[in-house]
Amino acid sequence: MRQLLLVALLLVLELINGEILFRVNEGYDFESPLISHTVFSEFNKCTTCRHFYTANFNVGDTVYVEVLVPANAVDVVTVIKIIGPEETINFDTYDIDNVNLFVKKKIFEIDTVSQINSSVILQITSKSPHAHYAVRIGKEETINVLDYTLRFALLVQSLRMWSGTFVYLIFFLILSIGYFLLWPLYRIKSYVIFPKLAIIGYISWIIDSFFQYFFIIKYSSSFSIVSFLFHIFPNVVYSVLLSILYEKSNNKEVWLLSIAGVSMLYGGGGFYISTVCLLVSYVGLITMKNSGDIKDNKKLFCGVV
Repeated sequence: MRQLLLVALLLVLELINGEILFRVNEGYDFESPLISHTVFSEFNKCTTCRHFYTANFNVGDTVYVEVLVPANAVDVVTVIKIIGPEETINFDTYDIDNVNLFVKKKIFEIDTVSQINSSVILQITSKSPHAHYAVRIGKEETINVLDYTLRFALLVQSLRMWSGTFVYLIFFLILSIGYFLLWPLYRIKSYVIFPKLAIIGYISWIIDSFFQYFFIIKYSSSFSIVSFLFHIFPNVVYSVLLSILYEKSNNKEVWLLSIAGVSMLYGGGGFYISTVCLLVSYVGLITMKNSGDIKDNKKLFCGVV
């Protein structure tokens, strides 16, 4: 089931490509090797597969190629340089991604300046049917706005699955089940439940972020405020707004739509679950208002914390 979910996420990411790509059982040809690109790949039930990665460089170009694996990887990934400059002897160092909040280990590196027109061809193999690895090329960083807004949640959780630390849905399910067990069944209404599920989605993202942080510090003690600003701060704000200000507002539909839209663009939208919950609640609220079913707002929204 986990493998199917990962493949589904990878297929969606392929449709909205950015500077981070995902592949399954295939290599990649880098057309712009000077611009930083990372390809995250896996061997999916294919122990005889050989993945090839190619890039061409001109005289004076910076040749920068890395091969990385999940920090806690136990599967052996073999890198064979078919053509290219000598690799740097600098293995088993850890690379922290503060924006996406995850860690990976470097097992191969080329970092030099090309003296002639040249190419790099790498062959990557593994005897493990589910080995994961990544190939990064280029030093010229570019910013893809989608990677930090609409694509952020999907990208972050796909990287979690690649690195074997995908636990968000576990936290969400535990909190949701606990909520339903504590909530009297006769008071369950869609317009009450969905804002609460949205809060659970945001809180689950916060818990997941702390889980990832404690996993990362096993390999590196460095911490960046960037991680806090992307993962913790926005989701705390959304949870507080829904728990306190939303309850006291007479324009609840405005709060629902505003928080849904903003959280979709900043903070991951609770892996889109919270955004969807708020939109469903908004539609239900507008429908009831238009049909005249709402006669007593206080009664209607009792129990929303």
